[in-house]
Amino acid sequence: MTHHPYSIRNGRVVIQPPPRKKPPNRKRRRVGELAAHLLMRLRLLWMKWRSRQKRMRSAAVSSTSFFFRVAGEWALVLTVPLAILVAAAHNANVIDLNRTGPVLKSAFISPSGGLTYPEAAEADSQDADIPTLDAQAYEVKAGDTLSHIGRRYGLKVDTIVSVNQLGNSRDIHPGDRLRIPSADGLLRVVRKNDTIEDIALDYDVSINSIVRANSISDPNTIYVGQELFLPNAKKPRVSSGWSRTGQPVFARPAAGRISSRYGQRKHPVTGKWHLHTGIDFACGAGGRIVAARGGVVIRAEWLGGYGNLIVIQHENGYTTRYGHLSRFKVKRGQRVRQGQEIGRAGSTGVSTGPHLHFEVRRNGKSINPLTVLK
Repeated sequence: MTHHPYSIRNGRVVIQPPPRKKPPNRKRRRVGELAAHLLMRLRLLWMKWRSRQKRMRSAAVSSTSFFFRVAGEWALVLTVPLAILVAAAHNANVIDLNRTGPVLKSAFISPSGGLTYPEAAEADSQDADIPTLDAQAYEVKAGDTLSHIGRRYGLKVDTIVSVNQLGNSRDIHPGDRLRIPSADGLLRVVRKNDTIEDIALDYDVSINSIVRANSISDPNTIYVGQELFLPNAKKPRVSSGWSRTGQPVFARPAAGRISSRYGQRKHPVTGKWHLHTGIDFACGAGGRIVAARGGVVIRAEWLGGYGNLIVIQHENGYTTRYGHLSRFKVKRGQRVRQGQEIGRAGSTGVSTGPHLHFEVRRNGKSINPLTVLK
């Protein structure tokens, strides 16, 4: 039998109800989660710094160089709380074409789960004028065509077709409701193993433009089936034909052993399991990097976790990617031949040490480079 406290008022016994339990403090729980996340990031950076410190001591690095390297590592550690606070302040990560979301001022968390470097923000500074994405609904009337609707709102037909996932430009009927975005672009649905870096490369847009247009607080949170609006995107090139000589042969892009192969692996920095879409060559800092096959350079810039990245377009829908470089020897739009030097190996982006990350892709999909290397 439960006894409740009581009091006597005006000759009457008044039973006092039990005190109500306080609801859980969600803000306090959120702060705890952020603190745990911060401790995990600091632990990863501390382990990385310790391993580098041991390597530098074994290599008898000069005291001045060692001091600047240590100062740089601790500068990265101090920027982690700032990155987490930015992520917590902007808590929207899914595009909603029926409302206007806030514009994210900066994005320092890379899609591969690590902390990007200051050069990443500088490389995408040209995207600072990207407007906040907005959209409105439009009901199709008799006699309407997508061309007429596009001219009315100043949009390309491809934009309206992509955003509304229409089969073709004639697939509209009176009474249909269309989503009309405030800017030209394409809608991309995230697929398995997709990263923002892959999407940015395939559609020739920058990571920052995707982050800002979709009000993404943390690029690590994109999920399969999520809709992303890509401002001023270009449709990926798709080749359906094969060369007369059959499958092309690619040359080794760097000397040294293969330190990590294609396939599922545990990421050495984040500790998460994911698809390693290429192979790594342990060619050392400053190692010579050459083009695996002749083609045209379509990217030579910083891109998120790749760091300094070169992408070469080849015939029959093939592209090759060369990541974590320390120096470029080519520029965008330049034609290169097989075996020509294009850069030097480094450890830029999300990396545990100097090496080359090499990918081969066919129509945007990664394949095992060992199947085409000679």
